[in-house]
Amino acid sequence: MEKRAYDELKTMQDTYWWFIAKRKIICSLIEKYIKPNRSSKLRILDVGCGMGALLRQLSDYGNIYGMDCEEEAVNYCRTIYGERIRYGKLPNEIPFEEQSFDLVVLSDCLEHVDEDYESLKNIHGLLREEDSLLVLTVPALMSLWSYNDEFVHHKRRYDKQQLMDIVSESGYSIRMCSYYNFWLFPIVWIVRKIKNLFHIQQDDLNGRLPMFANKILTGIFASERWWLRKSAFPIGVSLILVAAKGDRV
Repeated sequence: MEKRAYDELKTMQDTYWWFIAKRKIICSLIEKYIKPNRSSKLRILDVGCGMGALLRQLSDYGNIYGMDCEEEAVNYCRTIYGERIRYGKLPNEIPFEEQSFDLVVLSDCLEHVDEDYESLKNIHGLLREEDSLLVLTVPALMSLWSYNDEFVHHKRRYDKQQLMDIVSESGYSIRMCSYYNFWLFPIVWIVRKIKNLFHIQQDDLNGRLPMFANKILTGIFASERWWLRKSAFPIGVSLILVAAKGDRV
């Protein structure tokens, strides 16, 4: 990503509605799919950990480790988590041993990598047992492509079938896959089409929302976690997927 994106992440990842709600949704699905009697023993890897906001939530479920391909992000997270945060780069520069994790999280990371299939295959090798989990989020639908995708160096956006196919072909057994950020999808679609039409080069984090608006958007987006625990959305700004290493649950 651009250096300015990391600077914005430092200041906004704890307060901006999108980050807060996404973490709530990810953690809700982790709580549904991990075995309760294993939760205190999990070894967890956050691939593409960025500035570390998700690491704090993941620490509630076990021992956390992080990996990122940007030295700035690694150095920042190491000031908090020490040597458990390491420099690494998908698909092949992975600084951890195979079969060493019970849960791997890729939160908006895979879309930054040219070799997405190879990356998923290599991450598959990091998982310990057949019921070890991958939790994956990616941006959805190329029709939503905008300057923001270019600003954060996205290679692509995915549709649901495309994501499910590549995950299955990489050796995983899919437990759930759904679009999310459904309630706000019409607004996001309209805003991005307007920006594209008028060539407005403004990333999604640019600007600050009033506190009341930020809280409202957080509540709307985060409420989707209850729906996702039992069903799937037909469309959305992003996709979320949970998969196991093997066929056994």
